[in-house]
Amino acid sequence: MAEEFRDDEKLVIMADVPGLRPDRDITVSISGDVLHIRARCDDGVGIPESDLRDGSFERDIALPAGTDESKVTAHYADGVLDVRAPMRSRSGATRVVPVTSDQSSAGG
Repeated sequence: MAEEFRDDEKLVIMADVPGLRPDRDITVSISGDVLHIRARCDDGVGIPESDLRDGSFERDIALPAGTDESKVTAHYADGVLDVRAPMRSRSGATRVVPVTSDQSSAGG
């Protein structure tokens, strides 16, 4: 089972993929604005109660605008893959946008 949600300023993806070795069986990559998650059980046997029923798990998730790809993290513990994609911090300052006009005078 996999779920996707926002937590503060992060996109969080959590996937139940028990019994895997993260250094061999799980790949997380980013291509353009898409996050790719791949997990494969080497023995090809499905794991009940997980998305690995057929021995593999694949998800492609569109990253929201403003995602800081350089700070995406992936952590595997207790059979759960936790991927976090933080958004770039935004300045709290307000920027005034000037309004221009083709009119030469206000009364024209």
